[in-house]
Amino acid sequence: MMKVARENGALAAKLAGAGGGGTIIALILEPERTMKALKEAGAEVFVELAPDAEGVMIIDEKAEKEYATK
Repeated sequence: MMKVARENGALAAKLAGAGGGGTIIALILEPERTMKALKEAGAEVFVELAPDAEGVMIIDEKAEKEYATK
């Protein structure tokens, strides 16, 4: 799948997961082209991420309360 992704517009591709799941992460600029090729190669599920998404946040409630009182 990584080779298919790279040959069809992906800038990079990386294996992910603990094995057995067949997961890759691909950085793509041409989603239609790359996803079509991956589907033809047998890919079943795609998770698209928005480039402007906030990402992961960790909120420490204790630190937040201490900061608010300063």
